[in-house]
Amino acid sequence: MAIPVATSDCRELEVRSTLAAGDNYSQQDEEWALVVKKIDSFTPKIDPTDWVVIETFVREAVRDAEPDRYTTAQPWLSAVAQLVQWSIKVECLDLERAVIFHPSNIFDFVGQRDSRSDAAQGTIRSILLRISARLLGEHPGATEDRRSYNSSQGKKPYTASEKVGLRSFVNGQATEHRRKNLEVVVALAAGAGVTAVELLLLTSDHIEVRRNTVLVHIPGKNSRTVPVLAEWEDMVRVVAKAAPKTGPLVLRNYVKYRVGNAVADFLWTCNGEGVKPHCQRLRSTWMVDHLNAATPVDLLLKLAGVTQVSTLQRYLPFVDVREICDHMDALRLGANS
Repeated sequence: MAIPVATSDCRELEVRSTLAAGDNYSQQDEEWALVVKKIDSFTPKIDPTDWVVIETFVREAVRDAEPDRYTTAQPWLSAVAQLVQWSIKVECLDLERAVIFHPSNIFDFVGQRDSRSDAAQGTIRSILLRISARLLGEHPGATEDRRSYNSSQGKKPYTASEKVGLRSFVNGQATEHRRKNLEVVVALAAGAGVTAVELLLLTSDHIEVRRNTVLVHIPGKNSRTVPVLAEWEDMVRVVAKAAPKTGPLVLRNYVKYRVGNAVADFLWTCNGEGVKPHCQRLRSTWMVDHLNAATPVDLLLKLAGVTQVSTLQRYLPFVDVREICDHMDALRLGANS
């Protein structure tokens, strides 16, 4: 039977009883006091300026998730701090539990953690999904083995008015360094679907300016050539004209930015009037623009540097709604009656 225990540090809690080594063990209020002490004293190994922004959110989330014991609190705090920092800094998400701890966001976060063993990935994913379940309840999208999630959705693309706001944000930067770097990011991500990692690989040699067309030759494991969308050609031409003959196009003089979430870290430092750019939303905008234009699927996969048709599914919720009756001739493969 659950016994309520009142403490001065938190709301009334249930004492969880378990069987360990043949003895009944009950979490005592002294154990919870140690948990609370760990939560209140925890300092993560992240940028202190980021911690100031997310500290209260992290502490309250872990406290409300109720770690079972003192030794559980430390890894929970560390995992949540990393998730929250990434969510608001890289993904530009709102600081809301329903958003941060949604399983799709947790799987996205774990998936981008490169150079980790499968065991390490599984551990942090398990911790975060357990916390998510305690804060939000179990989600049907997270499978029983907790190693996959079947409701992934792409990032919301920018609207036509927001695209104008993106240009305003770029042009309104206080320094030439920020403006030029933002031009590269916005023009190539929205205009050619270049990913944040691929942006760091580009040099002036990878942009080919023709009289009526601009091409981006994207290097790397998903190498491909992408025609820039007409509405972004003007900005890409500006980028190409100003590009140095050698060295990277973006963040060339800032060594600290050339690892990990480099572009996201840079975008985080930029402020101004207009719409602040986000790499995945820029690429999503490019993808949805092609889907709305009915670009053939096989060509779109090549342009996007992906091989699975299922990748496109995450963008379908953002595609313009079309009625069969309005496209009858096209659906008859051009037959005219």
